[in-house]
Amino acid sequence: IEGVNVSHHYIQMLWHLRNISEHLEFNRNKTYFEIGGGFGSFVHCLLENYNKVRKVIYLDIPPTLYIGTQYLRSFYGDAVKDYTELCTKTKISFKDDDSLEIFCIASWQIEKLRCKIGLFHNANSFIEMPKSIIENYVKFVKRLMSENGSISLISYETVEPKAITPWGTFKSAATYDPTALLKIFNFRKEY
Repeated sequence: IEGVNVSHHYIQMLWHLRNISEHLEFNRNKTYFEIGGGFGSFVHCLLENYNKVRKVIYLDIPPTLYIGTQYLRSFYGDAVKDYTELCTKTKISFKDDDSLEIFCIASWQIEKLRCKIGLFHNANSFIEMPKSIIENYVKFVKRLMSENGSISLISYETVEPKAITPWGTFKSAATYDPTALLKIFNFRKEY
């Protein structure tokens, strides 16, 4: 684009941001929480395009958490707090200021979070999880959401049906039906 190579993945992330921004106001939200952030590209796109977002929680599973942490650190340096910096804390909370803070946490640290979130986001990873895990995450997300907070969920549409194993038994679907997420979150609006 204009003589600069741009990753297809980043073009996808920017497209998602544009579509979400038609329904949610990123610039009114100071705090952002993403579960399943991959290598951190969505957080990076968000921070580069919406300067009001100053407090970020990025949650993923190891070793993706490490990769995402290092990726975000390459852009934001000391603003990124990694697992080792946060693992001994009994409470994880942001400073009450406008400094940029990015907390990179593992799933078992979610119960230590003591903050309010203006925007929660998940892209595709919830439908790769069992319902009980999703329900547990949703419990924490609801507790952390500010009164006028917003939730953004992105999902691909492919859902694998139950499959018959060679032994004639059923195995669970590899993906969770994305429309069922609406019931778990008890959404009022759907776009």
